[in-house]
Amino acid sequence: MKKHTKGPGRRFWFAVQVLAGAAALTALGLMVWTWWGYRQSARAFEQLQQQYTAPAASAQDTELLDVDFEALRQDWPDVVAWIQWPLMGLDHPIVQGSTNTQYLRALPDGSWNNGGSIFLEANNETVLDWHAIVYGHNMRDGSMFGQLMNFLDEDFCARNADQAWFILYTPEGIWRYDLFSVEQVMSTDPGVYMVGYLPGEEFNGFVQAMKERSARALGSKPDGTRPVMTLSTCTSVGAEAGHRITLHAVQGDRLDQLKA
Repeated sequence: MKKHTKGPGRRFWFAVQVLAGAAALTALGLMVWTWWGYRQSARAFEQLQQQYTAPAASAQDTELLDVDFEALRQDWPDVVAWIQWPLMGLDHPIVQGSTNTQYLRALPDGSWNNGGSIFLEANNETVLDWHAIVYGHNMRDGSMFGQLMNFLDEDFCARNADQAWFILYTPEGIWRYDLFSVEQVMSTDPGVYMVGYLPGEEFNGFVQAMKERSARALGSKPDGTRPVMTLSTCTSVGAEAGHRITLHAVQGDRLDQLKA
């Protein structure tokens, strides 16, 4: 009786099937791991919202929040501000670490999370500096800064021109910030990633250059007499390549003074 044995071809295809199965399982594991990280991050920020924020008491400003910074900073001392922008799905604390990597992969309580936190440039003295830079990940589910690059789309800008602004809550007060520029830049670009400015000719030139480089026409026209904030996130090309999307906004009205 003839004995059947596996030839080289059959062994090769068996190995291919094993490798394909392993690759599929790895991909599935990465999807589950990513989803779990997103859910963990969403729950953490929802808890912060519920515990430390509430609708403003003034009937004239029902969309504003009351942020309990005293309690918030007692529990999470690195929180420096809160950003609210319904159009972009933003309702988050802003933290500041001693380095720009401290909260890159960590939630405000310090626990590890791939999505990290929204954080202020470590070299900024305060979030109200004349040029403050705030970073956040470009999350695949659109959370954090995952929707900022929508402002590169001309139709999106036209449809949402009346919502091209966000609110910054700080222990010192509440301000509106109006967008005036959107750029695609490199992370090493000195024309964007510089802090330490004071009001004057140099700062005015810096602001006007950002305005002139904008990829889209935005309504606000800064004149260098008000502080500016840059929101920065990586593009789909990847953080390793250094490609960034930046939105630049100029400080507008102080909203808590308008409530009275």
